Amino acid sequence: MSTPHHILEWLSETDCEALRLEPGDLYDEHIVGVAYRFNVGPVIVYDMKSILRSHDKMGMTREEAEEWFHFNTLGAWLGEGTPIFLDMSPDCFCEE
Repeated sequence: MSTPHHILEWLSETDCEALRLEPGDLYDEHIVGVAYRFNVGPVIVYDMKSILRSHDKMGMTREEAEEWFHFNTLGAWLGEGTPIFLDMSPDCFCEE
């Protein structure tokens, strides 16, 4: 399994437009992989709940952390290199 450092090092050696969340010293530790979509990739994959927990540690309430993340991070489209956020343990399932 690759570490965030290994993934960032590999991406720096490729000719891709994968975007990284800033500041890196806060977000790099939440990198869990690289993803591809049809005709797009690689893009950085972050652990969404891990990011939310780090916002909690910064003094935000859970609600503030979720609102800030959804508006400022998840809601930002910066082109094909925009990161993807993985929820490795969803709290609910979509209704069919």
